[in-house]
Amino acid sequence: MNKRLWRLMLDLALALILCFGGHLLTNYAINSMGGIIPHIGLVALVWFALRYGWASGVLAGALAGIIIGVFDYGIRDWWDVVLLSIIPHLSVGLAGLFAKYTQKTLNNHRYSSTYLNIVTASLMTSLSFYLLRYLAIPLALGNKSELPVNELNFWLSWITTSALCAVLLIIAGRMNHAFLIPKRTRFLSRKETSSLLND
Repeated sequence: MNKRLWRLMLDLALALILCFGGHLLTNYAINSMGGIIPHIGLVALVWFALRYGWASGVLAGALAGIIIGVFDYGIRDWWDVVLLSIIPHLSVGLAGLFAKYTQKTLNNHRYSSTYLNIVTASLMTSLSFYLLRYLAIPLALGNKSELPVNELNFWLSWITTSALCAVLLIIAGRMNHAFLIPKRTRFLSRKETSSLLND
């Protein structure tokens, strides 16, 4: 196993642990949030997708969906696991579409463009997640959504999750570029990554 794959596997494990921890934190705090449901665990998945791209993001989303789905619904309710957990988490792949330009602009110290990429990735990923989880899938199943899209709490939940994701990733990326740019990343040339390789 080469170093790049080994690092990806370690980061994947970390993202899944943090995502599940964020899910537990959301479940713990949900009763005190006045009907707002922030999905804190998405932050870790968006971070992973911005480091490794859309395909890795989809993989991380699928695995996170399985873990969280089995925890929430049990192994026997596999249909609920697939529809209500795995499919919404696949939206993390959207963040991976911004990986290349997030890393390039951050590496070149074009911070305003980096911020724009991170904010857009956070907004699009979380909106896709919320629309799938609380609108499209309940509608397809003929069920009542626990967070109806025509209520203010849906939009407050989306904005809260997006803002938390964007702010944390921007601060972390600005403090240390390696947080968002792994060594030997495929999105930068060897010349561009020379400073990272010497760290």
